[in-house]
Amino acid sequence: MRKLLGACRAGLSVVLSALFGLVAMATAVIVLASAGLLALTAQAAGREQKTAGAETSAADRLRTLYPNTQFTRIEASPVPGLTQVVMGKTLAYVDPTGRYFVVGRLIDMETLQDLTAPVLLALEKPGPAALPADDAIVIRRGSGARTVSVFSDPDCLYCRTLDATLDGLDDVTIHVYLLPLETLHPGASTKARAIWCAPDRAAAWRSVMRGGAAPAAAKDCTDPIARIRARAEQLQVRATPTMFAADGTRLDGTPGAERLAIFLNQHGRLSGNGTGNVHRD
Repeated sequence: MRKLLGACRAGLSVVLSALFGLVAMATAVIVLASAGLLALTAQAAGREQKTAGAETSAADRLRTLYPNTQFTRIEASPVPGLTQVVMGKTLAYVDPTGRYFVVGRLIDMETLQDLTAPVLLALEKPGPAALPADDAIVIRRGSGARTVSVFSDPDCLYCRTLDATLDGLDDVTIHVYLLPLETLHPGASTKARAIWCAPDRAAAWRSVMRGGAAPAAAKDCTDPIARIRARAEQLQVRATPTMFAADGTRLDGTPGAERLAIFLNQHGRLSGNGTGNVHRD
């Protein structure tokens, strides 16, 4: 019996020793893993600091080399070693010395993705300051959650078609910018001014869009039509109707109700629908 108990004790000691060994190994692995994670975190932080430092250095170098150039944005490009710079609506990629500028498309041949297109598209979108509500006739339906700005001519038949389509939408805020195309519609400027100068601009606009006569213009009224024409020129608006959603996405012509609803659902929902001369349906 004593021999049997001794053998059991010996066997138990071996098992416990093995267990302690496993625990020690696991602890060592955890310590090593933690150390590795800390090292990776430190490396990542170092890379971020290095990248930020490189961007700052590139920006300083470019502004020093080209003091008369207005750089809108200077940032790292998708290609290591190249800096992406935006100058107004021009996009370029610059080498580390700042000497060589490449203006053109950057294509990822592995994914066949145009990396330049999204940046250029964003540059074409007007910001809120480009379309101030104070220069617009504002018509709001329901909550007005979806916003669209429309450059429109009171004598444009396509504009009337679009207005009828907009009539069928709920929860929308419409900013109408009067853009009379005098060369196509003689007298449209006088009519546009009369609409703006009416006591209720929105009601006068809706009446004209439904085939009614324009109201008589007030002699002492100041209208924003010249500013709207200049803004249209900046945005390269050459025809009416031309629309911009709340996020700046553009849509030309007279889309059907379904396409217009999709357009507004995708691009028209931003906070702030403006104030101004508001008409609610």
